[in-house]
Amino acid sequence: MLGKRGRKHGFGYGDPIVPNRFNLSLNFPYCKVGGQSQLHSQRTPGSFAASNEGEHLMVLVIQTTAMLWHSVPRLCMICIGFLLCMLGATDKASAQIYINEFSNGTGGAKEFYELVVDGPPGGFQDLRGWILDDQSGFFGCASGNGIASGHLRFALIANWACVRSGSIILIYNPSDPNVAITMADDFTDANNDYLYVLPISATGMFDISTSAPSSSNCNNFSGPFSSSGMGTSWNSIALGNGGDAAQTVDPANTTLPFHAVSYGGVSNPAPIHFSGSGSATNYSFSNTSSDDYSNPVNWASGSASTQDSPGMANNPANEVWIQSLRAFVAQDSLTGCAPFASVLEVEHLHNSLTASWDFGDGNSTLGDSVAHTYASNGSYDAVVTISNGSGCSYVDSAYVEVTSLNATFAPLADVCENATPVSLSGNPAGGVFLGNGVSGNSFQPAVAGPGNHVLEYAVTLGNCSDTTQQSISVLSLPEISIQDLPSNLPCEGIPVQLTAQGGDTPTWSTGEIEDEITIGASGLYWVALTNQCGTSADSVVVSLKQPPSASIGFSGPSAICEGESVTLLAAGGDQYAWSTGEQASQVEVLAAGVYSVTVSNECGDDSTSIEVVSKTISPYSLMADRVELCSGETAFAALDGGPFDVLWSNGSTTNSIYITEPGIYSVTFSDDCATRSDTLVIAELPAPRVNILEEGPMALCPGEIITLNAEFLGDFQWDDGTKESKRMVSQAGVFRAWSTNACGLAEDSIQVTMTDLEGVEFVQNPTDAVAPATVEFEWESDSLAGTFHWVFADGSEHGAANDPMGSRYFEEGGEYVVEFFFDDGHGCALEKQALLVIQDPTRIYFPNAFSPDGDLMNDLFQIKGIGVYEFEMEIYDRWGHLLHQWTGLEDGWDGTFNGLALPVGIYAYSYSYKNGSGRFFSGRGSVTLLR
Repeated sequence: MLGKRGRKHGFGYGDPIVPNRFNLSLNFPYCKVGGQSQLHSQRTPGSFAASNEGEHLMVLVIQTTAMLWHSVPRLCMICIGFLLCMLGATDKASAQIYINEFSNGTGGAKEFYELVVDGPPGGFQDLRGWILDDQSGFFGCASGNGIASGHLRFALIANWACVRSGSIILIYNPSDPNVAITMADDFTDANNDYLYVLPISATGMFDISTSAPSSSNCNNFSGPFSSSGMGTSWNSIALGNGGDAAQTVDPANTTLPFHAVSYGGVSNPAPIHFSGSGSATNYSFSNTSSDDYSNPVNWASGSASTQDSPGMANNPANEVWIQSLRAFVAQDSLTGCAPFASVLEVEHLHNSLTASWDFGDGNSTLGDSVAHTYASNGSYDAVVTISNGSGCSYVDSAYVEVTSLNATFAPLADVCENATPVSLSGNPAGGVFLGNGVSGNSFQPAVAGPGNHVLEYAVTLGNCSDTTQQSISVLSLPEISIQDLPSNLPCEGIPVQLTAQGGDTPTWSTGEIEDEITIGASGLYWVALTNQCGTSADSVVVSLKQPPSASIGFSGPSAICEGESVTLLAAGGDQYAWSTGEQASQVEVLAAGVYSVTVSNECGDDSTSIEVVSKTISPYSLMADRVELCSGETAFAALDGGPFDVLWSNGSTTNSIYITEPGIYSVTFSDDCATRSDTLVIAELPAPRVNILEEGPMALCPGEIITLNAEFLGDFQWDDGTKESKRMVSQAGVFRAWSTNACGLAEDSIQVTMTDLEGVEFVQNPTDAVAPATVEFEWESDSLAGTFHWVFADGSEHGAANDPMGSRYFEEGGEYVVEFFFDDGHGCALEKQALLVIQDPTRIYFPNAFSPDGDLMNDLFQIKGIGVYEFEMEIYDRWGHLLHQWTGLEDGWDGTFNGLALPVGIYAYSYSYKNGSGRFFSGRGSVTLLR
């Protein structure tokens, strides 16, 4: 892959595997035996051939350490390689293909096989002639073991002669493709992605044998072979749900499978075997414990719909294992300054391979890890060709950028100390600014302070770096202040001098442009000085002594009640003289009147006066709009007069309140001169009440008289106008009484019923009972409420309070008399009789044979029965043709059809009827016709 820029060779689980740039290079040792390099990389028993009798021990060691390539740490493999060298092993490296994943698909024939090519890391494998099959005689050689006739082998073409270790080969059924296969078909590795995606119909890629092996010839992987192409059937390697296996076979040794995974009910399970149906199931190498693909613990099965990952790693651990088989350039790109010394390395390259480098600048060399110095700036593709010396090769590359640096940054102008931060921009970008006041990519004048500052810009790209400097001046703001005033200032109107310090020609708030000005009044004065960086200012508050300004205030209210006093407070001077003769800032007075004070200080004197007035107690009245309350009513109460500070006993502070409950309500109220209290009494007026003492409803027997009693509060009367508390009643109805007063009306009522002993009905269920049967019966009446009791003709009894229903079991048919007794609990009683009719049971008989031979004995096929109603019957021959039908038990069949006697044989019939209770029955049977 040439001319790549910024490429990424990382890989992630779920993506097609591409080379990863690990920083670990793992190579296996060579040794010299008889002058020839020997590569110890075999992991399959029997794959080494001894060159002489002394090598038998080496073969034994390899056979007993099979699969150690991935099942032991790589450091141990170095030890094993050294041991094999010492034993004199010859170089017999051959291709190795492992099942990595296969699936029965989510339904139909959405199957696929995913193979991984193993071998020395970065090496080439010759797959020509290798065999892929489902179950063969390795796991049972008989019909029913899932052996599908035929197998697939990699065609004897150049495409399979140089397949890189770590390649994934995905083979799928194009007639019903698995939906998880999303990548396009890719028959070669021309794009260096280590991935082959082939339908079984890929023209010329595979040879197909449709006959062997089969259940009769087991492990025979012979031809004839036909080249694959459009229409090639998947059946030769199709997977069975009940049990099957996925396996690869080395063409040099077809007596054993090279690698196999089986499932389901195969008779001789493979070392990696899963029980249960393979329907919609996926099987995958999960590398759970190690990279040993022959250890069942490293395999997993799951749902095809969620676990299928054709053409991709099965999980992160599986991805790392596959990646460890591949060789690749460790660096995607390098950047540096000329002269640039680079180190380029091919990771995972087995030392049986040759790496030839073209650095892109006219120089080249050999080696899996090389150093090269680029003398001039430029962009280069360092291309490496990896080959095995037998015609197999591929290329990879790294991009090298060689450059130089010249650090600069924009010129800087002088700034004032109060200026905003200055943005710094360096070239080339990515460098760092340093210096006093620098923060990131900005210079802050306020932090650096006035003066000259040196700033530096340093940048590093790859192994290139450069530094440049500039100076920047920070200008200060002008400084100005007002000289301190003396502590003893004169009275208002006497001149005072203000002096500015720190600069020439300052400007004052008076408009004067002088170092010194003269003022004669108190106030705020400022002075300002301006330069190119701005304006500075200072200010002073001048407080000259003021002439006195007399004022009087109250310590408390300005008006007093009889017997009270008030304190007067004077201010505005240093000395005080009151009209009362007192010489203090405050005096206490006991009467209303006008009071004056004269205040003085060193600047003069001033006088003022104040009036004290008298206050009186305010009159009041307390009233309510009602003094009695019914339940739910509200009274309005109010305190008139004032103004007052008010507090009611219910917490209200307003002059008026609303009262909803009877009781005593007090109010406390205050004005400036007194605090007083008063009360209101609100009485309760009870609501009217009436209660009829008897509980209803009450029941009367015909001709009976009862007495109703009532208690009440208020004006009472019954609904007939009588006012006595007792009332005589002899008929049914609703009787009402009520009572009234000012709070409203109360009433009560009672219902009196008359027991109706007429209209009682007897109900039987079922109405047409057939013995033996349980019959439910009920006395129906809307008005009956009391005790019910039944007596049958045989003396048995049944009864339950307030339960007019009962049931009775009858063994035989007949007529049964039932006596009914009712007592309503109020002296009213009723007695009646009813007749229950129980029918005899239904019986029916079907003969199983008859002989219509004219001897007047059993000449007619006829059904007998009692209690049978709406009987229907049909006769059929063995082909279902209707021969005869009739209704009623009095008819039958004489063994003829259309007047012709039918032959001896068995004839079918169907029938239906109802019994005496209306229940429907139907069925089928057969009868034998004899002659």
